[in-house]
Amino acid sequence: MVRSRFTEEQIADFLQQSKNGVPNKALCEEYGFSNSTLRRWQEKHAESIRQELKQIESTAKIVFLCFIVASHIAYPYVS
Repeated sequence: MVRSRFTEEQIADFLQQSKNGVPNKALCEEYGFSNSTLRRWQEKHAESIRQELKQIESTAKIVFLCFIVASHIAYPYVS
């Protein structure tokens, strides 16, 4: 894997600036990377967010099922 000229923190800052409305062209010119590099970072970031949401959803399902089981144990005869 090729090492990036930019740290993860710098990339996160570029993505935040883009999200806050700084034109992509201005970011690319100011910091010296291509528009395709910025798009690749944006897609990678979006994919990591999707994976994180899947993990959160999975954890929420487990917590909900544990809550259901615990409520049936605590109150076994209540319907």
